[in-house]
Order: sequence, then structure tokens, then C-alpha cells
Amino acid sequence: MPHLEPWQWLLGIFSAFMIGVAKTGAPGVGTMIAPLMVLTVGDARLAAAWTLPILSVADVFAVVYWRRHTEARQLLSLIPWVLVGIAGGAVALSLNEQIIRRQSWFHAFSDARGCLHSAALLRWENRAHQRMGEER
Repeated sequence: MPHLEPWQWLLGIFSAFMIGVAKTGAPGVGTMIAPLMVLTVGDARLAAAWTLPILSVADVFAVVYWRRHTEARQLLSLIPWVLVGIAGGAVALSLNEQIIRRQSWFHAFSDARGCLHSAALLRWENRAHQRMGEER
């Protein structure tokens, strides 16, 4: 068992929870998981190693649950983009750790700001729809 501080365990648990939320399709949530995991374990390579089993288990649950509602053609059309993502991840992990760490802080901040902006925009749209319904 790795030695982590209590705040790191809490951040890791929160990251695992956010992976589950991201699997539901919540916009922008998945982008903050990688920076949070880097902050949790302190190393980008270890963060990827910790995140992969969580993602794999979540994928197994998703496949079991949604297996009757899939279209193989749509899934197969994603293969080129998956390969691009894998190549991009390999390039990113070959970078110096300090470069990855700086980018993680930047992405965590910009992702949190983007999530707050999306929530505010959705709230504004809901209010606008409610006002339109009242005017009719």
C-alpha cells in the first residue's frame, strides 16, 4: 500500500468519483481527472497507472449495462481517434516531469473555470426557457 497523506487519499477518492460522473456524460468533468490524479500521486506516469484500472472497471460496468443499445459501426468509427489519443498520451508522458506538472496545474484551473462557466450558462438557459413558458 503506498504511503499517501490523508488529503491525497481524499483527492484520489474524489478523482475516482469524478471518473464515474464523467462516464455519465457530464460535460467537462472528465478533463479535470488527469490533473487531479497527478496532484494526488505526484507523478504523471504513476497517475496514469492509477487511473487506468479505474477507467477499465468503469468501462466494464458500462459495457455490461449498455451492451444491448450499442451500434458497432459507431464504435468502430472511433478507432482512429483513439489511436491519435494514445499517441498523444505517449508523447506527453515522454516529456520532462516538470513540464507535465506545470500543464497539470494550468489544466486543472482552466477545467474548473470551464465547468463553472458551463453551469452558469445552463442555469441562464433554464431561466430563459422558464420565462418563455410563462409568457405563452
